[in-house]
Amino acid sequence: MTKFQLYPVHEHCLEIIPGRFRRDWMEQTTDRFAYRCLPMVTANTSGWELLSPCSFEASWNGADHKTAISIRPTDGDATVDAIATSHFGHGVLTFHAGYIFVTDSGWGLDVRGAPNFIKDGIQALEGLVETDWLPFPFTMNWRFTRPGIVRFEKGDPLAFVVPIRHVLLDEIQPEIHDLHTDPDLQRRYAEWRDKRDGFIRKLSALDPATVKQGWQRNYSRGTHPDGSPAPETHMLKRALKAPRRAD
Repeated sequence: MTKFQLYPVHEHCLEIIPGRFRRDWMEQTTDRFAYRCLPMVTANTSGWELLSPCSFEASWNGADHKTAISIRPTDGDATVDAIATSHFGHGVLTFHAGYIFVTDSGWGLDVRGAPNFIKDGIQALEGLVETDWLPFPFTMNWRFTRPGIVRFEKGDPLAFVVPIRHVLLDEIQPEIHDLHTDPDLQRRYAEWRDKRDGFIRKLSALDPATVKQGWQRNYSRGTHPDGSPAPETHMLKRALKAPRRAD
C-alpha cells in the first residue's frame, strides 16, 4: 500500500476529507449540466480537501507589506487567527494545515486549490512538496488578484492534496506523431468526428430524439464510438478513503 501519513503538530489541524464532487456553480448550471463533464467531476474527487474550521473574511489594500492584509472571523470563531496569516506580503494569504505529511520515497504532494472551486478576487497557488523526506509542515498560499475582500465559509476547501510519484516525470519523453501513422486511432477518431458532427447537426435542427438525448455519453458510459467498451481502468466514480487513526 502506498504510504500517505499525517502527523499533527498543531492544536488546530485542518480537517481532511476525500474530495467532494459538488460545486456551487455547477449546481447552478441549467439542469446541472456541468456534471456531465466526467473529467471535471473526476478531478474534483481525485485528492483530499483540507477544510476551513470557521468562516472569515480577508481583505487586501493592494500594498506589498504584510500588514496590507487583514483577517477577521465572521462567525465569532477565533480559530482563524491560528490557521490564517499574512506571512509573505505582496497580497499572499497563507494557511497552516498543521500536519507533517509523509509519503513513500519518490512520492510527493501536489498541493493546490480544490479543482474547479472558484473564489472571486483570489487565486490558490500550487506547489509540489517532497514529502518523502520533509520533517516539517508546509503552508498553503492564495494570492489576491486585486485589492478587495474575499470570504471563506466554514467547510470551504483551503487546500487540496494529491500524492504523486513525481520522480517519474523526468523519465517521460513526449512525442508528436502524425495521425496517419496509427491507422486504428485515425479510424476511431474519424468515426467519433463523424458521429459528433451528425449529432450537432441534429441538435441544431431540434431533432426530437436528439434533443431528448441531450448529449453524447460515450465518455461517461465508457464506450468507444462503435459501442465497444473502454478499458477496465475507465473511472466512472472515485471513492477515496477518509483518513483513519493508526493502530
